[in-house]
Amino acid sequence: MIKSPIVPALLFAALLSSVALGCGASQPAARPLLAVLPELRPGMTHAEVTALLGEPLRSEFSWSMEAWHYCRPTEPENELAVVVFLDGKVIEARGQRATGSGSKGDCRSLLPSAGQALGPRPR
Repeated sequence: MIKSPIVPALLFAALLSSVALGCGASQPAARPLLAVLPELRPGMTHAEVTALLGEPLRSEFSWSMEAWHYCRPTEPENELAVVVFLDGKVIEARGQRATGSGSKGDCRSLLPSAGQALGPRPR
C-alpha cells in the first residue's frame, strides 16, 4: 500500500476549518449590548439569548430563577446587562452604562455581586 502525505494534510485542514467555524458560531459579533437588548422578548429560551448575546460572563441561580450577566467594555463607558429567566424563559432584560476602574478592556469588576439580580429567596 502506498501512503500519500496529501491525505493526512487534507484531514488536518478539514479538522482545523471545522474547529474554526465552530468557535465562530458559538459567539455572535460583539454588537453593543444596549442595542441588542430590545431584541430580547419574554419567553425566549437560553439558546435564543445565547444566539443574540453570546455566553454570559456570570450566571446565578435561585430556585427556578436564573440571571445571566454580561459586560462589554466600550469608550468612555462600559455596557452592562442582565437577563433574568424563570423556568428557562426570559422574564426581564435590562442594561445600563457604567464607568469604573479595572484593567483595560475588562469590565467584569462592574458586574453586580451575586444575588443582587435575583433578590432574596421566597419563604
